[in-house]
Amino acid sequence: MTTFPELRPPVLSISANQINIVLRTGVKPLTLMNAVQENIVRMNPSIALRFTTMDALVNRSMAAERFRALLISCFAGIGLLLAMLGVYGTMA
Repeated sequence: MTTFPELRPPVLSISANQINIVLRTGVKPLTLMNAVQENIVRMNPSIALRFTTMDALVNRSMAAERFRALLISCFAGIGLLLAMLGVYGTMA
């Protein structure tokens, strides 16, 4: 089955300042960067381009949650250490 390129803009993310184009490929995404850039520049040379992968977008969106989880884990570890010291002090 042959697949053809499609453009499906998300309705809620359409704005006058920015447009996101998402490409699904069977090869490494960054290998297509030059071809996509050439086609976009051919249509409108004044467009500013920024390329990223979906993995990078997901990692960036999850960074705050990961930091909070790490912070809570550190405080939990400190609390456990203090509890252990308290039990040791009571038993000694």
